Amino acid sequence: MLTKDLIKHQSGEYDIEVVQYLKLPGIALPSITTIMLSMTNLLELDLSHNEIKKVDNLTSLTNLRRLDLSSNLISSLSEGWCSNLRSLSFLSLHGNQITDVDDVYTLTPLSPTLRSLYLRLSDDTGESSNPCCSHPAYGNKVTSAMIDGPGLVILDGESCELNGEIEKFGGGGKDVFDMEPSKEFTKDLPIENWVEAPSDENSLDPPFETSSIKCAVSDLHSSIQEIELDLRRAKSVLKNSSIGI
Repeated sequence: MLTKDLIKHQSGEYDIEVVQYLKLPGIALPSITTIMLSMTNLLELDLSHNEIKKVDNLTSLTNLRRLDLSSNLISSLSEGWCSNLRSLSFLSLHGNQITDVDDVYTLTPLSPTLRSLYLRLSDDTGESSNPCCSHPAYGNKVTSAMIDGPGLVILDGESCELNGEIEKFGGGGKDVFDMEPSKEFTKDLPIENWVEAPSDENSLDPPFETSSIKCAVSDLHSSIQEIELDLRRAKSVLKNSSIGI
């Protein structure tokens, strides 16, 4: 059970209200208790590989940026479960039991900020998925659910931009090295927007506070994790691809 003592022990913080990073994977948690409602400063939450069946009690986590609920027992997503997660950019739900593909529409409130979404993950060790991912309209419904924002960058370990480029050139039937790059990604940067770095070291800002450094390190670690997931996915795709490189 998720308790204050457990959170204090894992985080090393006496007051759970100040905890920013909480990782509790693989400890057989059956639910997300109301204790989470007081953790308003939380930035990253990892509850993967537990026994959680319902996603709730997250309404106070307005600063949360990363949420990992992969490999639990979640069978559905209720309307409004993520409506207050206004800062979330990474969400992992792969390895659950979500059956209704229309549950992806509950993610629409996340569309202004969400950039990486995992409902399915395939690599050399196998596939960790949800039943809803086998629906033929799965990809289109996810895209439709994200209509209120700039769009996902990563879906299930694949680049959404790359997928769009490949579709424009015949769905992968053409050698990727023969494809003409999109002008959107090759246009020149305006020189007037460049900013020259200060040469006087005395003009630099004061050193970061400890909390800022921890936050930056965590962001870097999170980015590395996402890159590793993408590389594993790319390796699996290339292994099964008929395109010669």
